[in-house]
Amino acid sequence: MAEAELKRDVEKEAAEAMEEAQLKQLELLHKQTEEIKGTASGLFHTLFTKPGDFPRQLGSTVRDAALKPITEGLAGRWPPSCSR
Repeated sequence: MAEAELKRDVEKEAAEAMEEAQLKQLELLHKQTEEIKGTASGLFHTLFTKPGDFPRQLGSTVRDAALKPITEGLAGRWPPSCSR
């Protein structure tokens, strides 16, 4: 009996952990979607209100998107570890 209860408890904990991981993944996806919507909204606004400025803004947006993972990665490593 105890073995069956232990197995049931382990399965319950595993299911809860999986549900929590899925919830975190959905939250991250929602955050990314909102960021994309905001960026696209600004680009569309410029495209329709100031079409001449659109190429510059698009280039800036693409450059920032390309640099973001690099700068965030470097920021995560700063300050350098002093332990050797």
